[in-house]
Amino acid sequence: MSGGNEPEDIEVLPASDSDEATVADDRPAGHAGKRRGHGLLWLIVLVILIGGGWYAWQANLIPG
Repeated sequence: MSGGNEPEDIEVLPASDSDEATVADDRPAGHAGKRRGHGLLWLIVLVILIGGGWYAWQANLIPG
């Protein structure tokens, strides 16, 4: 029954959080910051690409 499954789900969530913390502890200190930096880098690249495409479209460099 679902009543029996709910406590198991509650127990699984803290276990996954502690696993993530363990993995982060095993990594070098700067690794989490670098991953966030790469996310920001990809965001900047994406914005530049979209902005460049929009500019090219507005300047009629792209037909249509």
